[in-house]
Amino acid sequence: MVGLVRDLESETRRRGTVASDARRPLPATGLVKTRELHLDHRPSRLDRDLSALLERPVRFANDANCFALSEAVDGAGAGARASSSA
Repeated sequence: MVGLVRDLESETRRRGTVASDARRPLPATGLVKTRELHLDHRPSRLDRDLSALLERPVRFANDANCFALSEAVDGAGAGARASSSA
């Protein structure tokens, strides 16, 4: 994931925001076991570890929420203000 983000940013010459579908719900503690980050399979705070590697906040959510957040922050909705209908 880190390599992909760095490659895309190098190619586009833009720094992006990062959100990812976690494939399964993350526990409330945020601790997950992943051999990609730790060969000894010790639990880690995936969000914190990736944030440190990418030097920015990383968010995990379901894919629909990630898509909506991306559109709101970086896509068609960027800069839009919410309207109130009272």
